[in-house]
Amino acid sequence: MADANPRASSNATVAMPSPPTEVIEALLYDDLDASTQCHFKKLSGELRNRIYREVLVEPHGVHVFPGYRDPGLLSTCYEIRSEAQSIFYYENLFFFDAQAFNSDLQFKFLHHLRGLRFPNEKRSVQIGGSSYVDFEPSWPNLLLWLKRVHAGDVACGLSDPSVVAQLGPRYQNLKEHVISGMFATARRLRKKVSWGVLESIFLAQRPSLIVTDERWAQD
Repeated sequence: MADANPRASSNATVAMPSPPTEVIEALLYDDLDASTQCHFKKLSGELRNRIYREVLVEPHGVHVFPGYRDPGLLSTCYEIRSEAQSIFYYENLFFFDAQAFNSDLQFKFLHHLRGLRFPNEKRSVQIGGSSYVDFEPSWPNLLLWLKRVHAGDVACGLSDPSVVAQLGPRYQNLKEHVISGMFATARRLRKKVSWGVLESIFLAQRPSLIVTDERWAQD
């Protein structure tokens, strides 16, 4: 006689229930009323994490631009924020606008991260680089960005010259190569020379930028 309650085979998989559609829609549109919150909190932790990932994780990364705000879900309530914020910050790749070489967005974002508390987390937030650089000349902004890279106050700058060289003809000009070389120098000499020494090196390179655009001479 067959077992009325047969044991699952060792390679069997158990299908997880699908996240409730109405809960996902409420989270997506920041419309989590008290009733929906109550229903949501009754779900298992594993199912809640699946919902957080569906709502918060962007497959192509998160674009941080002037006026950007974190998803409204992270402001819903303390319990949801404490559960969801590590998924948002650790499972997304972040990209930053850097108009006229202004690194403030990245600087403020990382300062904000340092103020958060992620217990037992040993991962790093993934910074995809400042991919939205318009190359509008601003020597003060560029120098401040380089200083922040050297100090470790921001995570990245422009790619190394070897990477820029592979990007195609559009990027094969003196300006891109000089600036990417500056960032490579700031990264590699971060713990080896003082900022004062590094700044003097960059000042010696400044005329190469002025040749490409006279606005690089403006302080």
